[in-house]
This record gives sequence, structure tokens and C-alpha cells, in this order.
Amino acid sequence: MRGTAPRRIAKEKLLPLYYTRQQVEQVFDIGKNYAGMLPVRVHSEERFRGHLLLTFIAAAAIKQLQNALAKSAITPVSLFLDLRNHKCKVFGDKIITQEVFKKANDCYKMFNIQCPTVIPR
Repeated sequence: MRGTAPRRIAKEKLLPLYYTRQQVEQVFDIGKNYAGMLPVRVHSEERFRGHLLLTFIAAAAIKQLQNALAKSAITPVSLFLDLRNHKCKVFGDKIITQEVFKKANDCYKMFNIQCPTVIPR
């Protein structure tokens, strides 16, 4: 803008602001590249706002997973690929989970999740 002086920022606030900006950019990167934020094909502002909210929630969840998995060889994509192979059989009154294979079991252990053998319907 013309005629306005640049805003001064205290030196001790500069680095934390830079890291906050970097985190926001990472969330938008995740939203665009992994959570389907764009392209948007909606026909009303209400639907766009709903899409944006759900995309942001998905991006925040993926960012949390990235942080939790930072010290492991597992990525959020490989985590979901491993967990999608854990199957179950559906009966009239219950669902029985099949035996957990090693990769899925490692993911469950990482997040302290106990997979039930039987789930009542």
C-alpha cells in the first residue's frame, strides 16, 4: 500500500511468527495435496464453507498424524494403507475382526489402540 509505513516487529517475536507462518503453509499444503481442498466444484457459498471446514479438519488431522509419526518410518499414507487391509466378517448379531497382521498391529500399538475381537451390532 502506498503511504503506509511498514509495521515494526520486535526481534523476539520474529522467529515465532515465522514458524507459525510455516505451520500454516504446511496445513494448506496438506489440504491441497492430500485432503482434496482444490479444485472446488460447488454452486453455493454454504457448500463452499462446508467443503472448506471439512478440508481444514482433514488437513489438521493429517498434520497431527505427521507430528505423531515424525520419529518413525511410517507416513500417514502408509498408515492408512496398512490399516485398510484389516478386515472383518459381518454376521447378523456381531462383527468379528480378523487377525491383525504385523503392520496394522504396529500402527495400533503406536497409538495405543486395542482392536476388539468381537463388536456387537
